Amino acid sequence: GQAAQATRHFASLATLARVLYCLLNLCSGPVERRTSINTQVRAASKSGQRPLSTMATLIMGVKTFIDQMATLPRLIAVWASLFPFPQLLIGGYLTLTRGVSSPAGWVFFSRVLSFVVAGQIALRYPFARMMGPVMHAPFVVVVPLCIQWLRSSAVVADPHMAWFITYTTAVTIISLILDGRLAFKWFQGENIGQFKKGDGTEHTHLLPIPSILIAIYFALA
Repeated sequence: GQAAQATRHFASLATLARVLYCLLNLCSGPVERRTSINTQVRAASKSGQRPLSTMATLIMGVKTFIDQMATLPRLIAVWASLFPFPQLLIGGYLTLTRGVSSPAGWVFFSRVLSFVVAGQIALRYPFARMMGPVMHAPFVVVVPLCIQWLRSSAVVADPHMAWFITYTTAVTIISLILDGRLAFKWFQGENIGQFKKGDGTEHTHLLPIPSILIAIYFALA
């Protein structure tokens, strides 16, 4: 049933998380660079601060990723507001109200995983363009599941969920196509490099706007 499908999905995501972690360590360059975070933690400890726990490091990574995203050119910030943040915020709301085994749960937990992965990349390689293909890998699993759900009769019973999953599937397919092109260049040996930084203006205020508008639509519809 649906619970068994959700269990298989989360097991797949857990396996994928381990693969991404190994890939991240393999692609993180010299040992000195890979351990830069640990060096910072030891330095903080010597200065009298308590060492960061694993959870604190994960949270710090996610915050670093969001901060970096907000300083990129406005167009990228707008795309971020339309793509990952509705999946996190609206997906989180629908997960709470519909359950973790719902399609929104698939999207929400995949997005949380992708933010954790992106945070660790942001700490090691700030503004790395390969961050996208790596962090979006969970959605290779999610998109077929969402399409399968959209073809079922459950769509009629929950129009808000249907709208959210349709939107998520559409923007994620676009993202995966762009990521695929970038990954292909990387596998061909091209130097992908970093995102071009903006003019120093932070666009943090843009990130939640589409999610707020979607929430208002759900409340009024």
